[in-house]
Amino acid sequence: MLPATDPFSLPRRAIRKALRLARKAIGVVPLFRSTASQPPIVLAPSMNAFARRSPVVESLPDLIYVEMAMACNFGCKMCPVPESRKLMDGRVPSIMKPDTFALVLKSISDRPRNLWLTQLGEPMLNKHLADYVKAAKSNGHHVGFTTNGSLMTEEKARDLLAAGVDHVVFSFDGATKATFEKIRIGGNFDEVVANIRMFAAMNRRLRSSQNRCTIQVDMIVSDMTEPEVDDFHAMWKDVALTQAIPLDDWAGQLELPSDFGKPRTSREEIERYACDLLWNTAYVSAEGNAMMCCHDYRQRSKLPNVHEKPLEQIWRSDIESERAKQVTGDFSSASCAACTAWKTRPRPDTVVGA
Repeated sequence: MLPATDPFSLPRRAIRKALRLARKAIGVVPLFRSTASQPPIVLAPSMNAFARRSPVVESLPDLIYVEMAMACNFGCKMCPVPESRKLMDGRVPSIMKPDTFALVLKSISDRPRNLWLTQLGEPMLNKHLADYVKAAKSNGHHVGFTTNGSLMTEEKARDLLAAGVDHVVFSFDGATKATFEKIRIGGNFDEVVANIRMFAAMNRRLRSSQNRCTIQVDMIVSDMTEPEVDDFHAMWKDVALTQAIPLDDWAGQLELPSDFGKPRTSREEIERYACDLLWNTAYVSAEGNAMMCCHDYRQRSKLPNVHEKPLEQIWRSDIESERAKQVTGDFSSASCAACTAWKTRPRPDTVVGA
């Protein structure tokens, strides 16, 4: 997932760089308005309709998530992928095929966008990943992905950097071998640390300072990792941006093991409002199915496949229908009814500049 960097964990130079990358990637306009209950929102073009509570968004948004692999070589308990048949309504491991990716690129060929080649799963299980990066870059897109880092060999690192990848996020929990390997089941702490540092070194060697890939390391903050947050930031400060992300239960869909502690995202009881993810992001699964958002991983929305209907048409019809329902206060659809993710998202009245 494309991350929003935690400014409190970064030096000022890194903050400025992260903001420049964000503006370049999604065309944000730095307009702010302070509110008592929520922080101000940075406006992206497709947010105009959200702020005006209009369901009509003619063009696909600036941020597109494309799932490379609905499969993983780790067995993390805070993720539904390792037990997808049980926890994802029968979904089976899938890899995005070249003809499916070509259809996605065709749908976003009208202008450059920010293309994030991860939804769930480990994208480096897809042998075509570097080719997909190269194809997307040839169309002018800003391209990144999130990985657990275990499969990052020197050959793959060289291919990805040569293809032009702009941003790589490594998911890494904890700052010690014991914590990491307890959470990242199947991972080897020393190997993953070495892989990330190898990628960073190769990035410095093969890319000019003006064209380097942004490297970021993320950690989920749970009861298990909270004592190691400071050490986590310190261990990566020489090679990467870092971000500590509050533990979530996938918007109420996943029962977390007790040693993780309770979810750290909002559970406040407030009046429901429309979810901006339906306006500012589009999602395609490894199978080629459109999705309402990342929390629609069970695919209960039953949106069409891009082989059946172009993504831009799905956006302007099927997903627009859900936007129209939500602006009238109807949140009854199967993919959204029980979701709690909207509580972590901006209200329409916090968006300025529309």
